[in-house]
Amino acid sequence: GSVMSKSKGNTVDPGEIIEKYGVDTLRLYLMSVSSPDKDMEWSHEGIEGSYRFLHKLFALAEDKNKIKSKTIESRMYRTIKEVSQDIEAFRYSSAISKLNILVNYLSDADGSKKDAIKNISLMIAPFAPHAAEELWMRLKQKGLIARAKWPRYESKKIDEKLEMAEDIIEGLIEDVRTIIKLLNVKPKMISVFIAEDWKHQLFKNLKKAELRDIGMVIKKLRVKGREGDSIKIINSIAKNPGKLPTVILDEKYE
Repeated sequence: GSVMSKSKGNTVDPGEIIEKYGVDTLRLYLMSVSSPDKDMEWSHEGIEGSYRFLHKLFALAEDKNKIKSKTIESRMYRTIKEVSQDIEAFRYSSAISKLNILVNYLSDADGSKKDAIKNISLMIAPFAPHAAEELWMRLKQKGLIARAKWPRYESKKIDEKLEMAEDIIEGLIEDVRTIIKLLNVKPKMISVFIAEDWKHQLFKNLKKAELRDIGMVIKKLRVKGREGDSIKIINSIAKNPGKLPTVILDEKYE
């Protein structure tokens, strides 16, 4: 994308965009890229992405799966919580990004999506009111979405461990498929090795530790019989705390 300017001759005619994609697509795109402290950059790929997002949303509204899924429920409530916080703080781009993530997840998820789509319709209404209203009608909801209450989240039903476990499984499956494709083989059996329990415990302890005094951390947390390996991990996390997972599963759960 590039910064729009008359002097550069790269301005975009809103009328043409609305005619091709619809006013809600344009509105959604503009809200997803606008920032009070930055120049707006126009991107044809970005407007196409907003268009695809709305189409995915309408396709999901036709899903007939009725099987309850705790993972879908958890991700739905977490998104409601985070999007609500973003909108209250005027972080509209972040809110739309989180809705995109949930819609992409639902496109491949197995389970009932009706409640999730209903709540996404409510959350997308400030950005794409016409599309949200049509979705509301398709979902056979009463009244106008403009008069409906903002969705509430249930903290007890947000399960980060469950979400993390699902992400690990999906990532593992994708990695295995990639390796099989690269090696061009058809294995009869695949063995998966997980981290030993001492590593799980070390990461849990590191999450609680103050990493400023690395010498003290090493002294307290190095693992007996695994001193070399544990010190390497401690030093690595101390240099880049971002490597520490937000949720740490134990060996049995993993």
